[in-house]
Amino acid sequence: MDNHTVLRDFIYHWSDFPGLSISRHGLCSFKADIEYRYLGHLVTETTQVTIPRTGMEDGQVNLSESGILNYDDFHLGFSPTRQTYRMDGQKRLVVSGFSKKWGGEYEVLITPAAN
Repeated sequence: MDNHTVLRDFIYHWSDFPGLSISRHGLCSFKADIEYRYLGHLVTETTQVTIPRTGMEDGQVNLSESGILNYDDFHLGFSPTRQTYRMDGQKRLVVSGFSKKWGGEYEVLITPAAN
């Protein structure tokens, strides 16, 4: 399944979840619980997620800096052309890729969080 289809299905599944909003311009935003897995490490955090669904940024997944998550140490912006998206059995969005920064693979699990 291609990344755009995964995002469409993810947003559709969670569309009635309180706090998930989609603007008239197609910007999906919500607070989310994040599990960031890389090189044997697990980091958990809650942050804001934005997913543009129109224009040149369509399909990008962006995490805001929050707590331990920062641009210097983590990848917080993901692209459908560079990462792989899928949904797991719990309907979480899973973003996976390879990091030159860390020299290994990573996975980011995204679940909309109650406000």
